[in-house]
Amino acid sequence: MTKPHIIYITGGAQGIGLGIAHTLLTDGYRV
Repeated sequence: MTKPHIIYITGGAQGIGLGIAHTLLTDGYRV
């Protein structure tokens, strides 16, 4: 089962950027 991706709310745009980066990293490592 895949866990829901973590989205950083704090930090505004930077938080969203970190959330996307974290999602790409986790997806890349899991593939």
